[in-house]
Amino acid sequence: MTSVHAEQNAARLDAALVNQTVPPGSMRYYALLYAPPEKRDLLVALHLLEDELTTTGRSTHHDVAHTRLSWWHDELDRLIQGKPAHPATRALHAARPMLGAEFAKLKGLIDAAAIDLARVTFADDSELASYFDRAGGVTAELAARWLLAPGDASASTTQAAIGIGALIRRVEALRSLRANALVGRIQLPLATLDALAIDAGELSKTPWSPAVQSLLQSFRTSLRAELNAAETSIARSDRPALRPLLVSARLHARLLGRIDAQISADTPLWPQLGPFEKLMTAWLAARSAR
Repeated sequence: MTSVHAEQNAARLDAALVNQTVPPGSMRYYALLYAPPEKRDLLVALHLLEDELTTTGRSTHHDVAHTRLSWWHDELDRLIQGKPAHPATRALHAARPMLGAEFAKLKGLIDAAAIDLARVTFADDSELASYFDRAGGVTAELAARWLLAPGDASASTTQAAIGIGALIRRVEALRSLRANALVGRIQLPLATLDALAIDAGELSKTPWSPAVQSLLQSFRTSLRAELNAAETSIARSDRPALRPLLVSARLHARLLGRIDAQISADTPLWPQLGPFEKLMTAWLAARSAR
């Protein structure tokens, strides 16, 4: 029988692909510094799969994008059957003995990409939450299960991991809200916009109206509180193993401060953390998770 370590060695990701998916100095890079070396390839593979499908969902060439989504649907079937072809799914296949039963959940990424491609709007926060659970929660859940393997993830830790993954995608959506709105991708609940008499078209305008700025600051405050709650709900015994996820959560919570400044100043700049800020935030988050 082939060991998990032997399969991992056979399916290691190309260094160029790793650097493309986890660029040195990026928030992902600092989060993965705290993953055991033998588990990093699979975590990178999850990010690579997420990137591939996110890019497909944002494509302006719809025929090509639909063909790619169909291919990815078949590729995930091949992964489930143990015969993957893509570098990301081949790397994931190494964890089949421990994660195989969870691989079908990755089709949630295809659902999220199809929603992005169709520029579907969300009637209320329940619909939006379901989207973000698929767009970010799925990969965070599998990452948590892998980091805790061969032990099991408790129900509370699993839900917290899904929540962190979904919230990270919400933070990213808030950061790129104006750019998304310009192409008709509205990632705020229509019911909330209607209640405040905000037309969805206002989200892409410069400058934002006071009502839009107030709404975005409210979402920023809510996201910060939800990230903190999700972090603290992870069982203490699980926290050391889940340091990469906790570091990523803390980095995105820190990023929300930059986003708040962007909202207040209404600047078109893409908010980012500086290199030293990333390093110290990651180190402090990892230390508190020990």
